[in-house]
Amino acid sequence: LVASGSGMSLLRPLIRRGPVPRARQELIAICGIHVLLGVACPILLSRLKEQHGGHYGFSVAALTFHVYMAAATVGFSCNAMHGKKGLLRLNAPGRVWRYGCTASLFSIGDMLSFLSLQHLDAGTFSLVGKALGIVATVALARMILGKRHTSLQYVLVFSCAVATLVFCHVERLAHPVPSAPPGPGLQTQSWRGSGELSLGLALRALAVTLSALATVLQERLLAQEPGCPFMLQQFWMSLGAVSTSLLVFRLLHGLPVAQLFEGFDDWRVALVMVVHVAHGFSTGLVLKRIGALTKALCVPLNLGGCYICSVLMGTAALKMSAVLAWTVSTSLMLAFALSKTPVISRMYAGDEKLQADSKV
Repeated sequence: LVASGSGMSLLRPLIRRGPVPRARQELIAICGIHVLLGVACPILLSRLKEQHGGHYGFSVAALTFHVYMAAATVGFSCNAMHGKKGLLRLNAPGRVWRYGCTASLFSIGDMLSFLSLQHLDAGTFSLVGKALGIVATVALARMILGKRHTSLQYVLVFSCAVATLVFCHVERLAHPVPSAPPGPGLQTQSWRGSGELSLGLALRALAVTLSALATVLQERLLAQEPGCPFMLQQFWMSLGAVSTSLLVFRLLHGLPVAQLFEGFDDWRVALVMVVHVAHGFSTGLVLKRIGALTKALCVPLNLGGCYICSVLMGTAALKMSAVLAWTVSTSLMLAFALSKTPVISRMYAGDEKLQADSKV
């Protein structure tokens, strides 16, 4: 709460009159669409899981393959609209290799996340992934991109991660958990549940780390070629993800190619694919226009949206502790965003310089 209050005090120097610049309106719209799609993805996946008795009716690698194949098709079509020049731009083996390697990390992270949902409930899935994703993104951005932040910004980010962790815990308690009937097999079920929990936690932690690494590497690639068309970059990345998911499907799972289409005759699965494709494009726009850390800090908004939907659908109870934790994490996220504005950056840069001079 102290960090949140100090962060919201950043609003004072930013009060000004006049219309919001068009560029800022576009950034707000991109973030809003990204958050809405991020809320829709886990809800749709959870519904699919419930309809098939706690399991997916399709292969996870096949879903990843179809999602990135659809994204590659959209990217190819957008470039083909520019005629022969657009098609010639697609032939860039060096870039396909660089973007493809980065996208393969995204693909593996997505598959591990889908698999972890088989062993974790939605609350534990969010509890482990969301807060860890924020911290991992900050650490990797510091190591790979060399991004440095002020002491206040580090306090805001880690406080946001802690508040997000608290919210996930409280939100998990808001969901009713059916009690298992006592019986001779209870001890065996408990042992199996503990083993599944450990496996799910390990898969989720690895998935979050790989996704954070892919996010930071993608931001570096997009920053190195700011003039490169966005859909061209997405086409190259989709090729790498399609290849990775197909290799996992054939080599690791040992499934025939004909099984790629099993379970995809349901319109709800098609809706999940469309939402995931759109979410992937919005993620790329956020990374290209704003950055990896901003994408990670959108997590509290995604969690809040999922919690509201759960309350409206009657699968979770409304708790003031959850609302308070979400309010604190969102306030910290907004405070960090405000601290990145030029006015605040200059103000705190001057403060740190004065402190350094006073120590000398």
